[in-house]
Amino acid sequence: PITFAELKNSPISLQLIKKEAPNGAGVTFTSVDSEYTIKSEDVVFKDENGSVLNIPLLPGETTKFDFSSLKEGDAVRYEIVADGYKKLTGDFAVEATDKEVSFDLTPIDEINEDTSSISKVYGSSDFSIVDKLNLPSNYDGSVTYTIEGDSDVSQIDSSGLVKTLSPGNVVIKAKAPRTDNFEAIDVSIPLEVTQKNLGQIDLSMIDWDAASLTKTYDGSDAFEVEGVLNSSSGLVSGDSVSVKATLKSSSVNVGSHSSTIESIELSGDTGKYQYTTNNLDD
Repeated sequence: PITFAELKNSPISLQLIKKEAPNGAGVTFTSVDSEYTIKSEDVVFKDENGSVLNIPLLPGETTKFDFSSLKEGDAVRYEIVADGYKKLTGDFAVEATDKEVSFDLTPIDEINEDTSSISKVYGSSDFSIVDKLNLPSNYDGSVTYTIEGDSDVSQIDSSGLVKTLSPGNVVIKAKAPRTDNFEAIDVSIPLEVTQKNLGQIDLSMIDWDAASLTKTYDGSDAFEVEGVLNSSSGLVSGDSVSVKATLKSSSVNVGSHSSTIESIELSGDTGKYQYTTNNLDD
């Protein structure tokens, strides 16, 4: 027999064994909206550090997920992104027994774009296409703008500002992926750029080449003069239109005489404009 004194002086060894937490059980996701049933492709599970977890459905189940790879008490965050609904996030702790997570999805906000065609006259001021998208003040996406068609007709920058370059037809494209709160944007808006109307070309709109107004006597009453349309004609800055006219002098003799225009021809950036040259002598 061991006496108390012997037991008192004997070394005692203690071994602490940590009890491992039990594995997680199944979690059923139930939507408050009876029209929506969760799909595995609509939900992403993440751990507390943000790393994606591979959580499958339990065999034979459509809304119950298998968390047996985790331990009781593990924190899980879920993100549900379903067609027609805003992104929903939530979290819960894994339990050793089956549990249910109830969630309520909010319908996604729609964008009511105006896709009616736009008509602009060549030379018009730059305009923003953003107004046609009717984006709400709390829109949280990023829209990309492009021009489909002849790049010589129009250009658009990253902010949606449109510049008309020449008459013609193009399509303005605006695209944006869906966001957490708004549906995707994918619209096409036709743009027609029409010719600028200069109206009746008159002599005040033409700067004549002084050298061409002088003719060496040759016995003929016909001669040609050249010039350009000036700024008062309404030309868009950077454009140039040359003028060549055939004139008939009131006399074939040497001296200064009046003349009438027999024919006139304009060349250069004429395709960008409408105009008439009738009655140019008036």
